[in-house]
Amino acid sequence: FVAKGIWAHVFKGTGPAGEEVALKMLHGFKEQKEKNGDPKPFEKLMPPRNSAEQQAENAIECKIHKYMQSIADGADCAKVPMMLGSDATNAAIEFIEAMSLEAFLRESDRSKIDDADAAAAVALQVKKVLAVVIKKVFTLYGRAKEAQFSHRDLNDGNIMLRLNVNVEDVKCLDDVDVWLFDFGKSMARIDGSMVSGGMWNPIHMPKND
Repeated sequence: FVAKGIWAHVFKGTGPAGEEVALKMLHGFKEQKEKNGDPKPFEKLMPPRNSAEQQAENAIECKIHKYMQSIADGADCAKVPMMLGSDATNAAIEFIEAMSLEAFLRESDRSKIDDADAAAAVALQVKKVLAVVIKKVFTLYGRAKEAQFSHRDLNDGNIMLRLNVNVEDVKCLDDVDVWLFDFGKSMARIDGSMVSGGMWNPIHMPKND
């Protein structure tokens, strides 16, 4: 088990060729509320979902994921984990041995360091890593501009990074690998049509009587 979300759980598994994969499996909004008791405030704003709606959104997320994967290349660009396969309710994605930006920032919290010089050194290290992360994520965004792409859930939990050198030695783009993932709320114009996931999917929009 790797992570859980409102609509899906992510498990680490093994592919047919023995490769490690991340398996994203839909579990249903109703089930999530039953397990957790009362819904969180933001969940109350979300319309109830049925399996057909979730399957439609899963297809959209996979479509956007594959598009972003197709344009994410080069050392100056954030990567997108490879989509290995999908069906109505599951998606198998390349498993990345990396840490979330959220975890990196938490581990680099200089407020826990008493020595001022050491804290300043950590702050400088974090600044260098963040410069690479921001550069690579915005380079990917720039490539997706023509498709009017918007992630709409861009946060430090949906960005992963892996240091290729010691943190104090980070100097250039090659020193940090960066991945952007989780396109469940994203939108983009693909093959001439605007597709959108999450609450912004047309199936959840109010309908005129």
